[in-house]
Amino acid sequence: MTRPESAWAHTMPRSFSVQLASRNVFLSFIPLTLLLFLPLPWMIFGWFVLPAYYAFRRRAVGSAFPRTAANGFVLLLLSGVVIGLMVSPARLSGVESAGKLLAGITAFYVLLDTLKTPAHVWRAAAALVGVGLGLVLLLPFAVSWSADKVYTLPAFLDWTLRPPGQGANPNIVGGLLAVIFPIACALVFSHRRFERLVGAVALGPMVMALFVLQARGAWFALLGGLGIGAGFLRRWLVPVLPLMLLGALYLNQQLGGGAALSDVIFGKIGTPTGGTLQERVALWSQALDLIRAHPLTGIGMGAYEFVAPYAPPHSPLEPGLVAPHAHNLFFQVALDAGLVGLCGFVGVLALCFFSAWRAHKRGTAAPLPLAVLVALGIVVLHGLGDSVFWMLKAQWVLWFLLGCALALDRISPNAR
Repeated sequence: MTRPESAWAHTMPRSFSVQLASRNVFLSFIPLTLLLFLPLPWMIFGWFVLPAYYAFRRRAVGSAFPRTAANGFVLLLLSGVVIGLMVSPARLSGVESAGKLLAGITAFYVLLDTLKTPAHVWRAAAALVGVGLGLVLLLPFAVSWSADKVYTLPAFLDWTLRPPGQGANPNIVGGLLAVIFPIACALVFSHRRFERLVGAVALGPMVMALFVLQARGAWFALLGGLGIGAGFLRRWLVPVLPLMLLGALYLNQQLGGGAALSDVIFGKIGTPTGGTLQERVALWSQALDLIRAHPLTGIGMGAYEFVAPYAPPHSPLEPGLVAPHAHNLFFQVALDAGLVGLCGFVGVLALCFFSAWRAHKRGTAAPLPLAVLVALGIVVLHGLGDSVFWMLKAQWVLWFLLGCALALDRISPNAR
């Protein structure tokens, strides 16, 4: 007879040593999720290894998944992904995208199984900031950043060991660092010595990296997210922020109108003559048309760059801009997984946002819940003009944050 999951935190496993062993087994699956980031055919190892987590959990606890309010939304999302894989004209690309999503969801569930106290969540936050610091250290070797994208960098920074066009996209790395930045800030204000040290060491390099990358979308999202956090922290700022936004819009109008604001926030997508705002509006308009034409199935997982350039208003004879995605997180989810998948994705995001808010109101592991709120706000703001947190490896960080948010809400106020 299987043991009920409700007994997991109190009576299952029966001894501390067995409980610690089970927790360590669960945690070992966090790095194993990265097997699904390997290119084909090597990622097949991840497809074989990760189901072992769910099988082990079922044997140890009695169910394959933790019982959370997020399960229904995750099921909706996965249902949309399966449908998207069935209709996709680019199956291999769809399998790669689905693998990255499975890696993130597995990390999400592992965190819910292992983050039982504030100390656990603080350690997870420190590990995430360590990932951000690792990205900074790889900047000269693996990122194709430009020395004169917005402004010309000092001569001593105008170098890279990675040929242009061969490294990671600086906008992706900038978006990741923007999301991790508030977590590093929270570590600095932690009451735990090790976490304070990690935050203090990471903040300077992360600021420097954001300066070097010149990822304007990341800057916009980070400033907006910090503004949201300031509003949560000091309620009197809530009416002030819209006034500041109106002032910024007025200043933008005086400097050159709506196009000036978009050129500051975003970079060009790829056409030699079109402005960034015009390119994005064209992509968004086409995305909406494709979603209306295929509301339940989308155009298929991983199929965007194979379908969109040849779909109306373009044609195979006169293809449009070849872009890797629709440059909008929510449009891209709907294109890949249909409206069913989009509902699941937005549902998980909203649930975890409110979970972090409840933890913030209770003061659990303060100020970490506020930092998670800010990070999720940055994901949403960044997603309005880009979609790096879907299909790409960056989405693993999003699911890691979602797991921390839900875990913070599930922690008992008396837990230490």
